[in-house]
Amino acid sequence: TPIPRSLNMALSGLRDLSPLLSAPYDRLNVRSFVLDFDALSLSEALRRERLRGGQAFCVVPRIADLKRTEALLRRLAPEARLVVAHGRLSAATLEQRMRAFLEGESDLLLSTNIVEAGLDIPRANTMIILDAHRFGLAQLYQLRGRVGRAKLRGYCYFFIPEYARKQKSAMQRLNLMETLDIAGAGLRVSMQDLDMRGAGNLLGEEQSGKIREVGVELYRKLLSNAIRERKQLHDGESPDQAQNQAQTKDIRIALGIPVLIPPAYVEEEGLRMALYRRLALLEDEAARCAFKEELCDRFGAVPQEVDNLLALFRIKELAARANIESLEAGEGGMTVRFKENRFAAPQGLLALIRRGGSGFVLGKDQSLSRRVRLGGDAARRVEAAESFVRELVALAADEKSVEKMRE
Repeated sequence: TPIPRSLNMALSGLRDLSPLLSAPYDRLNVRSFVLDFDALSLSEALRRERLRGGQAFCVVPRIADLKRTEALLRRLAPEARLVVAHGRLSAATLEQRMRAFLEGESDLLLSTNIVEAGLDIPRANTMIILDAHRFGLAQLYQLRGRVGRAKLRGYCYFFIPEYARKQKSAMQRLNLMETLDIAGAGLRVSMQDLDMRGAGNLLGEEQSGKIREVGVELYRKLLSNAIRERKQLHDGESPDQAQNQAQTKDIRIALGIPVLIPPAYVEEEGLRMALYRRLALLEDEAARCAFKEELCDRFGAVPQEVDNLLALFRIKELAARANIESLEAGEGGMTVRFKENRFAAPQGLLALIRRGGSGFVLGKDQSLSRRVRLGGDAARRVEAAESFVRELVALAADEKSVEKMRE
């Protein structure tokens, strides 16, 4: 399969997963660019690296491309001290040339993808990949990881011929590399690779399965739900918790405020849709906080609309615990309706309404309203709605505790 079986098991819930998302101290993200091949752009990238006293890699996909590319580089950068490395050299010659580059005796290394792993050269901070459309996603990610390994900013240039832009799968890989230039993106790259290439049978030896037909995200969701239910049955627990997340999708929350990822914040439509799908699969508040931090790292401070969207998922999660079917908010208050008109603590709810101090009103249709002046402020509406739902959750929890004590 495109990713290790252990990673597949971790994503499915069979094993624990602990991704490393923090870069080392003072490490800067590598800037990535997908460019049509142009001799002037290539020359300028090499010149900028020389001016700051650094070294550069130039990688080609085939040994047959080395001779032609060497002639091009010597013409574009005659002052560069060039060394060539590839897998058909003898071990002694290859070691000698790599050591020369490592010790700074040369400042430009032309090679095949043999440099994609195992090298840590702090002075090498520019990676040039020619015919980048011929490389796989994992290879591109590993090659980019060879630069930016010190305090200086690293740059990676993916040069492609003009005809390569017509190759959908190649451009999908390259656009992903250009977009995912943040620290700790390895897991995301692996998941995208899995999604693009498909996967084998999770529990068998076949190299083809049903994942590609339904999509990785839906497959993971179905599989994780099945595993969770089996675990709870094995532990003798009620399946209510397993159904809780599915129930949140049926809850309608209407706060009268914008809840979205604005196009001005994330311009690419496909990327916005992918972010929406990821957000829908997050299972708890800690995951949503990590998602928000990732958005801040990639796109800058999140706008109010995104905060509203994250709060909406949080309120839905709480509402499911209080058997709430819908919540509507306006300038003059909020109204909730319960599924099948049932609430876990009816006596506590009636006592709350009788107190009258909090503006609770029970409607003829068994809806519960709370009269409070909200106005049009989005943050105020989110705070009031969450406080309202939390109060109902607390009532339901108290009732359940009393019932357990009686039992």
